Formats: sequence, C-alpha cells, structure tokens
Amino acid sequence: TDASKQFNDYRVSQEVKPVGELLATQTFAKIAENDIRWYTMQAVPGDTVAFKLSQPATMQLFAPSGEEVFKTSESASVNWNGIHTWENGTYYLAVHDVTGSQSTMKLEYMHMDKYAVLSYTPEEVGVVEGNFYIQLFGNGYDKLTRAQLVNNGNTLTAEIIHVKDISNAILQFSFISNDSPRGNFNLVLDFADSTETKCITIENAVTIAD
Repeated sequence: TDASKQFNDYRVSQEVKPVGELLATQTFAKIAENDIRWYTMQAVPGDTVAFKLSQPATMQLFAPSGEEVFKTSESASVNWNGIHTWENGTYYLAVHDVTGSQSTMKLEYMHMDKYAVLSYTPEEVGVVEGNFYIQLFGNGYDKLTRAQLVNNGNTLTAEIIHVKDISNAILQFSFISNDSPRGNFNLVLDFADSTETKCITIENAVTIAD
C-alpha cells in the first residue's frame, strides 16, 4: 500500500537492522549523513508512545504492517511528540537526517499502557463528613467505569468520576459520618471498552486517618 511504501523502500535500499529495543533513554554518536538508526518497540492497540531527541533530526515510526504512523522533524523533534498505537506487534523507529551540530545525541522514549496510573494525589485524607477527591494522572480514563477504595472488606465507591481528558480524572468520594473506617486502602480502578475489561489495583494507595 502507499502507506507502507516508504518502509518497504527503506528495506530495499538498505537493511533494516535495529540496534536494539527502545529504552527510556539512549545516547549515541551523531548519525552520519544518509544513514538511518533503527530501533524496535512492542505495543498493543491503545498504548501511548512518545519520543524526544536532544538535537533536531527526523523520526519516523512504522507499524507492524509497514504503515508510517508518526513522523516529526526539525525543531519539533526536540519536544515530546507521540501517538496512540492501533496495531499489535513490533514497531520500527527510524532516526535520520540530523540537522543539529552536536557530536552525540540522546533519544528519550515514553510508553504508557492503554490503561495506566502514573501518579495520584493525595495519598492521605482525614475523616471529615462530606466529599473528598483523588486526582489521577495516567492513561485511558475515558474508559474508567468504577473506582473504589478497599480495605479488609470496607469499600468506598467513587460517587462521581470527573474525566477531564484521557490522561486526567478526578474521583469524588464522600464520608457519610466521622465513624468511617481508618487505615490503608487499596485503590481499585475498573476499565472497559467494546473489546476488553481491565482492573488495576494500587496497593495501600491511600491512608484514611483521623
């Protein structure tokens, strides 16, 4: 197909020989003119991936089918940019046409699963009758269906899930009295879409104290 033509052209003009699987950070000598540095990464539909270089160059990401699914170059390549992946398998990242002048380069890579919790606040709440809130940062919150705090049979269920965007959500809980149970509670998040369901549990995520 036209979408996969460039990847196939690369494979004809020179061997696609990855130097390795992408790590969070890799440093290497400046890529020579007319050369391409290849990396691989694994992804499933719904994952989020992003890339950033230390000096301007061109980056292209090819899906397992060979389709180019992402491209950045020049000054945009030194800022975080990325996509959601929609194929399962091995992706190929090509780095080439460096326009910077530094002798070494750094490539940074970030990968978030389809459903993920990267951070949350607060980690402790005091028992005061009324509402309290937990803010989440991660991925997939547009598919978050239920959130609970669980401890030894005691369960608090979020009354409202405020989804700001796919990466940010606010959970609204409430204490109906000052006699609510204390202790360390697991945060249990249930996600669902048309193809799968998933539960993420963060052990001892929140302390409920006096």
